[in-house]
Amino acid sequence: MNRIVNNICELNELLAQFAQSIPEKLIVLLEGEPGAGKTHMVKSFVKAIARSSGIPSDQIANLVSSPTFALHQNYNIPQGANAGLEIDHWDLYRLESEDDLESSGFWDQFSRPKLTVFIEWPERLNESWLPNDIAIWKFKIEILGETQRQISMLRRHPKVTDHAEIL
Repeated sequence: MNRIVNNICELNELLAQFAQSIPEKLIVLLEGEPGAGKTHMVKSFVKAIARSSGIPSDQIANLVSSPTFALHQNYNIPQGANAGLEIDHWDLYRLESEDDLESSGFWDQFSRPKLTVFIEWPERLNESWLPNDIAIWKFKIEILGETQRQISMLRRHPKVTDHAEIL
């Protein structure tokens, strides 16, 4: 999928459509130069998920912040269709080594039954290390103008292993 969005409203509408069809386990990779809108995309996704779960708008407003200095933020959806969904938001820009990732608890999150993980600056991570049993949506954001962006998206579906065949 390639789409040009001309302003924030168009981007929010596009992301709200994607938020309606998220699988139970999802990794969202966000690539783009500084200022491209990676954190805004996370905010739009989380707000759309929260709205669809019946969370009032005034409680959604400040739900998401950039984890640049903290490396990681966690948001929980307490009610509605997505109740119990934990959303993790990672900004790997300041990641200095694999050890930083290992000591942060990054890998532990993938064992949860329901999760959505947003990763900004995924190019600092070897994507082949990500679990292959979780869907991955990869967005590349290119700045075309002050408010105009080109959004490219690739989806990787989870690989399902039939354990009965192994026995």
